[in-house]
Amino acid sequence: MLRTLTEDVVKSSALEGQELDPAAVRSSIARRLGMDVGGLAPADRDVEGVVEMMLDATRNYDKKPAEERLFGWHANLSPTSESRPQAATHN
Repeated sequence: MLRTLTEDVVKSSALEGQELDPAAVRSSIARRLGMDVGGLAPADRDVEGVVEMMLDATRNYDKKPAEERLFGWHANLSPTSESRPQAATHN
């Protein structure tokens, strides 16, 4: 399962033009699955965000993505952006 999820995250990100370190992806997934991560590479924010989104999508594949869930994915994939679009203000 760890190998499959790692490959899914790395390959999905590559399709989007983002090259992720497979060792960092594996480390992040292993930690989230409660596996021993001794000796594995630490993951940066980009890896953590993609892994969080992919694990949520995988674990909750049978649930309709609600607005809050989609905004959470957006926040995970764009950690420097706001998770919710700002409402336009009119003067």
